Amino acid sequence: MQWLNRHRRLVFGLCVLAAAIAGWALGTWSTCGPTCAFNVTLFEAWGTWFGAIATAGALIYTARAVRAELARRNAERHDAAAELLAIAMTCTLRLAPKGLSNGSYTHCAVRFTNRTGHAVRNVVVRLGDDVLDGAALIAPGAQAWGFKRPLTDLGLGPALPERSAASTIRDQLQPRLVFEFSLRGSRYVRRGQNTQLASDAMQSSHAAGRTRSASHQPPASGSERSRRTQQIGGR
Repeated sequence: MQWLNRHRRLVFGLCVLAAAIAGWALGTWSTCGPTCAFNVTLFEAWGTWFGAIATAGALIYTARAVRAELARRNAERHDAAAELLAIAMTCTLRLAPKGLSNGSYTHCAVRFTNRTGHAVRNVVVRLGDDVLDGAALIAPGAQAWGFKRPLTDLGLGPALPERSAASTIRDQLQPRLVFEFSLRGSRYVRRGQNTQLASDAMQSSHAAGRTRSASHQPPASGSERSRRTQQIGGR
């Protein structure tokens, strides 16, 4: 079977050639008239049969070739998407406390660096449902873009102590901050240190929402269970 798979084109060609020779020979015999010692009707049927086999073989080969080509293209698309995702993951995101005054920080700086060889476009930074900032274009070649916001706008209070500000921002703000950006026609979402396609991120969000909804659903009360039992018994 493996040999047939490796040499299927050769086998198909030989089958077509054999069918063509057989059909030609049988066609010649079928037209030789009363001088033939063979049954003309029988050989006409054999010629039709061989032609049908050749046609079926051609259809099978075409279907296999189309399936193999589709599989190859899907693999190429998957490889290209994985390669582009790896490129998108090289972009860096840094959060740092700013505005030190009297031993406390009052602001947070957000810095996004494009370390790819392609332009990053349509950057949007979200915190929950609120859009904090955005940029139309970040040029390639380690070009950075960022902004600074008061800690009160980020839900971290008016100020953070100098010693714990960096760890508080890392643990409490960074997981909630969402970066959306486009790279070479694909849309990506970065949350914390995780970067993925926007479509995959949306599916993950919907799945997480369904899980939370199911886990928060209150158990049925005794009267509710009794009512359901009566309904089932009535059916």
